[in-house]
Amino acid sequence: MPQEGRRIGVDGERIAERYLISRGYKILKKNWFCYAGELDIVAYKDKIVFVEVKTLSSRSGEDPSVMLTRRKRIKWYHTSNYFLLRNKLLGAQWRFDFVGVIKDGKRYRLRHYRNISIP
Repeated sequence: MPQEGRRIGVDGERIAERYLISRGYKILKKNWFCYAGELDIVAYKDKIVFVEVKTLSSRSGEDPSVMLTRRKRIKWYHTSNYFLLRNKLLGAQWRFDFVGVIKDGKRYRLRHYRNISIP
């Protein structure tokens, strides 16, 4: 990933984290890795929330939600299940959320999609 794209992605995750905290979520883990993949943010608000964050420049002309492909959702599902297993949380209630961030010049716009379905 080019340097600018990486910086935009890191900034987007930081913005998403601050947004979630401002809405009463407790951040449990950030950038959690395992053999199955990575979880951008694992948060808690009444239940465990696995949050995928995608950030795009407004120049791309796309909405970040287009990056949440079927393949990505399946990988997200497997990674989150491994997180639950590793942390002895298999009986816990949980859901998937997606936060799309668009960088428009020096401003960022954010959209929070709750309870994403996984095929």
